[in-house]
Amino acid sequence: MSFKLENINGNGNFKLENNTNNGSFTLKRSSLTPIPTANLLFDFSQTAYYSNSGTSIADLSGNGNNGTFSTGTGNGSPATVTGYNTNGYLSLPGTSAQRSVRIPDSLKPSGNNPFTFIVRFRPKGYSYNGVYPGILSHGDADLGLSWYITSDGGGMQAVWRDLNSGDNGYNTLSYQGGLNNWTTYALASNGYSHQLFEYYGGTLYSSSVVNTNRAITVQPTWGFFLGLRYNNWIEADFNYVTIYNSYLTSTQIQSIAVSIDSRNPA
Repeated sequence: MSFKLENINGNGNFKLENNTNNGSFTLKRSSLTPIPTANLLFDFSQTAYYSNSGTSIADLSGNGNNGTFSTGTGNGSPATVTGYNTNGYLSLPGTSAQRSVRIPDSLKPSGNNPFTFIVRFRPKGYSYNGVYPGILSHGDADLGLSWYITSDGGGMQAVWRDLNSGDNGYNTLSYQGGLNNWTTYALASNGYSHQLFEYYGGTLYSSSVVNTNRAITVQPTWGFFLGLRYNNWIEADFNYVTIYNSYLTSTQIQSIAVSIDSRNPA
Protein backbone atom coordinates (compact mmCIF):
# COMPACT_ATOMS: atom_id res chain seq x y z
CA MET A 1 0.00 0.00 0.00
CA SER A 2 1.33 3.46 -0.84
CA PHE A 3 0.54 6.95 0.33
CA LYS A 4 0.64 10.56 -0.79
CA LEU A 5 2.04 13.25 1.52
CA GLU A 6 0.33 16.51 0.58
CA ASN A 7 0.62 20.03 1.94
CA ILE A 8 -2.89 21.08 2.88
CA ASN A 9 -2.60 24.81 3.46
CA GLY A 10 0.69 26.06 2.10
CA ASN A 11 2.41 26.71 5.41
CA GLY A 12 4.09 23.45 6.34
CA ASN A 13 1.17 21.35 7.54
CA PHE A 14 0.81 18.02 5.76
CA LYS A 15 -1.56 15.10 5.53
CA LEU A 16 -0.76 11.51 4.58
CA GLU A 17 -3.30 9.76 2.41
CA ASN A 18 -3.54 6.70 0.19
CA ASN A 19 -2.21 7.41 -3.27
CA THR A 20 -1.57 4.49 -5.61
CA ASN A 21 -0.71 0.84 -5.17
CA ASN A 22 2.77 0.98 -6.69
CA GLY A 23 4.69 1.66 -3.49
CA SER A 24 5.56 5.28 -4.29
CA PHE A 25 5.10 8.54 -2.39
CA THR A 26 4.23 11.94 -3.83
CA LEU A 27 5.11 15.17 -2.01
CA LYS A 28 2.98 18.07 -3.20
CA ARG A 29 2.84 21.62 -1.90
CA SER A 30 -0.51 23.36 -2.09
CA SER A 31 -0.72 26.55 -4.16
CA LEU A 32 -3.46 27.96 -1.93
CA THR A 33 -2.60 30.82 0.41
CA PRO A 34 -3.89 30.33 3.96
CA ILE A 35 -6.73 32.63 5.02
CA PRO A 36 -5.66 34.92 7.89
CA THR A 37 -7.54 35.07 11.17
CA ALA A 38 -10.33 37.64 11.24
CA ASN A 39 -10.25 40.59 13.64
CA LEU A 40 -14.04 40.48 13.95
CA LEU A 41 -16.58 37.76 13.25
CA PHE A 42 -20.33 37.88 13.69
CA ASP A 43 -21.73 34.49 12.59
CA PHE A 44 -25.43 34.38 13.37
CA SER A 45 -25.72 30.79 12.17
CA GLN A 46 -23.97 29.94 15.47
CA THR A 47 -27.17 30.53 17.44
CA ALA A 48 -25.74 29.27 20.73
CA TYR A 49 -23.64 32.43 20.99
CA TYR A 50 -26.51 34.89 20.51
CA SER A 51 -29.01 35.24 23.33
CA ASN A 52 -31.84 36.88 21.37
CA SER A 53 -31.79 39.94 23.63
CA GLY A 54 -29.37 42.39 25.18
CA THR A 55 -27.14 45.32 24.26
CA SER A 56 -24.27 43.63 22.42
CA ILE A 57 -23.37 41.26 19.59
CA ALA A 58 -20.74 38.61 20.32
CA ASP A 59 -17.49 38.70 18.36
CA LEU A 60 -16.59 35.06 17.69
CA SER A 61 -13.06 35.86 16.44
CA GLY A 62 -11.68 35.69 19.97
CA ASN A 63 -10.48 39.31 19.85
CA GLY A 64 -13.23 40.74 22.04
CA ASN A 65 -14.52 43.18 19.41
CA ASN A 66 -18.14 42.88 20.45
CA GLY A 67 -20.65 45.12 18.70
CA THR A 68 -23.04 47.38 20.62
CA PHE A 69 -26.62 47.99 19.55
CA SER A 70 -27.30 51.62 18.75
CA THR A 71 -30.46 53.52 17.96
CA GLY A 72 -31.34 57.12 17.14
CA THR A 73 -29.80 59.77 14.94
CA GLY A 74 -26.18 60.49 14.14
CA ASN A 75 -23.84 58.22 16.08
CA GLY A 76 -26.82 56.92 18.00
CA SER A 77 -27.15 55.84 21.61
CA PRO A 78 -26.60 52.41 23.19
CA ALA A 79 -29.81 50.40 23.17
CA THR A 80 -31.16 47.18 24.67
CA VAL A 81 -32.70 45.09 21.90
CA THR A 82 -34.92 42.03 22.26
CA GLY A 83 -35.76 39.49 19.59
CA TYR A 84 -32.81 40.46 17.45
CA ASN A 85 -31.77 36.97 16.33
CA THR A 86 -34.17 34.72 14.44
CA ASN A 87 -33.26 31.52 12.57
CA GLY A 88 -29.58 32.34 12.33
CA TYR A 89 -29.57 35.98 11.23
CA LEU A 90 -29.68 39.50 12.60
CA SER A 91 -32.55 41.56 11.25
CA LEU A 92 -32.08 45.35 11.05
CA PRO A 93 -35.36 47.21 10.49
CA GLY A 94 -34.22 50.30 8.62
CA THR A 95 -35.95 53.58 9.45
CA SER A 96 -38.76 51.97 11.43
CA ALA A 97 -36.58 51.51 14.51
CA GLN A 98 -33.32 53.24 13.51
CA ARG A 99 -31.27 50.29 14.74
CA SER A 100 -27.64 49.51 13.95
CA VAL A 101 -24.59 47.84 15.49
CA ARG A 102 -21.65 50.01 16.47
CA ILE A 103 -18.31 48.30 15.87
CA PRO A 104 -15.29 49.18 18.08
CA ASP A 105 -13.42 52.26 16.86
CA SER A 106 -10.18 50.25 16.80
CA LEU A 107 -11.44 48.48 13.66
CA LYS A 108 -12.04 51.66 11.62
CA PRO A 109 -10.12 51.62 8.34
CA SER A 110 -7.36 54.22 8.53
CA GLY A 111 -4.32 55.45 6.70
CA ASN A 112 -3.03 53.12 4.00
CA ASN A 113 -3.52 49.99 6.07
CA PRO A 114 -4.85 46.96 4.15
CA PHE A 115 -8.21 45.47 5.11
CA THR A 116 -11.01 43.23 3.84
CA PHE A 117 -14.69 43.26 4.79
CA ILE A 118 -16.97 40.31 4.00
CA VAL A 119 -20.72 40.45 4.66
CA ARG A 120 -23.48 37.96 3.84
CA PHE A 121 -26.83 39.67 3.90
CA ARG A 122 -30.33 39.81 2.47
CA PRO A 123 -31.54 43.33 1.61
CA LYS A 124 -35.25 43.98 2.11
CA GLY A 125 -35.40 47.61 1.01
CA TYR A 126 -33.44 50.24 -0.86
CA SER A 127 -32.89 53.89 -0.13
CA TYR A 128 -35.39 56.37 1.18
CA ASN A 129 -35.50 60.09 0.40
CA GLY A 130 -32.77 59.58 -2.17
CA VAL A 131 -30.07 58.68 0.34
CA TYR A 132 -28.13 55.46 0.72
CA PRO A 133 -28.17 53.41 3.96
CA GLY A 134 -24.95 51.96 5.30
CA ILE A 135 -23.79 48.35 5.17
CA LEU A 136 -20.42 48.91 6.87
CA SER A 137 -19.80 52.62 7.20
CA HIS A 138 -17.54 55.05 8.99
CA GLY A 139 -19.26 58.39 9.21
CA ASP A 140 -21.10 60.02 6.34
CA ALA A 141 -20.84 59.28 2.62
CA ASP A 142 -17.78 61.46 2.23
CA LEU A 143 -16.05 60.74 5.53
CA GLY A 144 -13.60 57.89 5.38
CA LEU A 145 -15.31 54.76 4.09
CA SER A 146 -18.94 54.17 3.21
CA TRP A 147 -20.36 51.05 1.64
CA TYR A 148 -24.04 51.00 0.79
CA ILE A 149 -26.81 49.82 -1.52
CA THR A 150 -27.75 52.20 -4.29
CA SER A 151 -31.29 53.56 -4.53
CA ASP A 152 -32.14 51.72 -7.75
CA GLY A 153 -30.85 48.39 -6.51
CA GLY A 154 -27.84 48.73 -8.78
CA GLY A 155 -25.23 47.58 -6.34
CA MET A 156 -22.84 48.83 -3.72
CA GLN A 157 -20.33 51.62 -3.60
CA ALA A 158 -17.12 52.27 -1.74
CA VAL A 159 -16.04 55.86 -1.15
CA TRP A 160 -12.64 57.23 -0.16
CA ARG A 161 -12.27 60.86 0.76
CA ASP A 162 -9.17 62.77 1.77
CA LEU A 163 -10.61 65.46 4.03
CA ASN A 164 -7.63 67.73 3.45
CA SER A 165 -7.94 67.86 -0.33
CA GLY A 166 -11.62 67.02 -0.76
CA ASP A 167 -10.68 64.36 -3.29
CA ASN A 168 -12.85 61.24 -3.72
CA GLY A 169 -12.15 57.73 -4.99
CA TYR A 170 -15.29 55.82 -5.90
CA ASN A 171 -15.87 52.22 -6.87
CA THR A 172 -19.12 50.43 -7.74
CA LEU A 173 -20.37 46.90 -8.47
CA SER A 174 -23.80 45.84 -9.71
CA TYR A 175 -25.94 43.84 -7.29
CA GLN A 176 -26.76 40.40 -8.69
CA GLY A 177 -29.05 39.02 -6.00
CA GLY A 178 -31.85 41.56 -5.79
CA LEU A 179 -34.18 42.11 -2.88
CA ASN A 180 -34.86 39.24 -0.46
CA ASN A 181 -31.97 37.11 -1.75
CA TRP A 182 -28.90 36.18 0.27
CA THR A 183 -25.60 37.23 -1.24
CA THR A 184 -22.03 37.72 -0.02
CA TYR A 185 -20.25 41.03 -0.56
CA ALA A 186 -16.59 41.82 -0.02
CA LEU A 187 -14.51 44.97 -0.10
CA ALA A 188 -10.76 44.43 -0.25
CA SER A 189 -8.07 47.11 -0.03
CA ASN A 190 -4.31 46.74 -0.18
CA GLY A 191 -3.95 50.23 1.26
CA TYR A 192 -3.56 52.01 -2.07
CA SER A 193 -6.32 50.49 -4.21
CA HIS A 194 -9.61 48.74 -3.58
CA GLN A 195 -11.90 46.26 -5.27
CA LEU A 196 -15.46 45.05 -4.65
CA PHE A 197 -16.68 41.45 -4.93
CA GLU A 198 -20.02 39.68 -4.86
CA TYR A 199 -20.58 35.93 -4.64
CA TYR A 200 -24.01 34.89 -5.82
CA GLY A 201 -25.39 31.78 -7.52
CA GLY A 202 -22.00 30.05 -7.51
CA THR A 203 -20.23 32.90 -9.31
CA LEU A 204 -17.80 35.50 -7.98
CA TYR A 205 -18.35 38.92 -9.56
CA SER A 206 -15.79 41.71 -9.21
CA SER A 207 -15.48 45.41 -9.91
CA SER A 208 -12.57 47.18 -11.47
CA VAL A 209 -9.60 48.04 -9.27
CA VAL A 210 -9.64 51.69 -8.21
CA ASN A 211 -6.30 53.26 -7.27
CA THR A 212 -6.57 55.94 -4.59
CA ASN A 213 -2.94 56.38 -3.49
CA ARG A 214 -4.10 58.29 -0.43
CA ALA A 215 -4.91 57.47 3.14
CA ILE A 216 -8.37 57.00 4.58
CA THR A 217 -9.04 59.83 7.01
CA VAL A 218 -10.52 58.76 10.34
CA GLN A 219 -12.99 61.09 12.01
CA PRO A 220 -12.49 60.53 15.76
CA THR A 221 -16.04 61.61 16.68
CA TRP A 222 -17.79 59.43 14.08
CA GLY A 223 -18.63 55.81 14.74
CA PHE A 224 -18.08 52.69 12.63
CA PHE A 225 -21.36 50.87 12.03
CA LEU A 226 -23.03 47.80 10.63
CA GLY A 227 -26.29 49.04 9.15
CA LEU A 228 -25.91 52.81 9.50
CA ARG A 229 -24.49 55.69 7.49
CA TYR A 230 -25.10 58.91 9.38
CA ASN A 231 -28.91 59.10 9.80
CA ASN A 232 -29.47 56.45 7.08
CA TRP A 233 -30.33 52.93 8.30
CA ILE A 234 -30.42 49.76 6.24
CA GLU A 235 -33.36 47.35 6.09
CA ALA A 236 -31.72 43.94 5.77
CA ASP A 237 -30.96 40.60 7.40
CA PHE A 238 -27.31 39.81 8.20
CA ASN A 239 -26.00 36.28 8.53
CA TYR A 240 -22.22 36.74 8.59
CA VAL A 241 -19.94 39.77 9.05
CA THR A 242 -16.16 39.64 9.22
CA ILE A 243 -13.30 42.15 9.14
CA TYR A 244 -9.64 41.37 8.40
CA ASN A 245 -6.67 43.69 8.79
CA SER A 246 -5.15 42.18 5.67
CA TYR A 247 -5.81 42.18 1.94
CA LEU A 248 -7.52 38.96 0.84
CA THR A 249 -7.22 37.73 -2.74
CA SER A 250 -10.22 36.89 -4.91
CA THR A 251 -9.44 33.19 -4.41
CA GLN A 252 -9.51 33.56 -0.64
CA ILE A 253 -12.72 35.60 -0.76
CA GLN A 254 -14.42 33.01 -2.94
CA SER A 255 -13.28 30.22 -0.62
CA ILE A 256 -14.85 32.01 2.36
CA ALA A 257 -18.05 32.76 0.42
CA VAL A 258 -18.43 29.13 -0.67
CA SER A 259 -17.95 28.00 2.92
CA ILE A 260 -20.57 30.47 4.19
CA ASP A 261 -23.07 29.39 1.54
CA SER A 262 -22.55 25.71 2.28
CA ARG A 263 -23.47 26.28 5.93
CA ASN A 264 -26.22 28.79 5.23
CA PRO A 265 -28.09 27.95 2.02
CA ALA A 266 -30.31 30.63 0.51
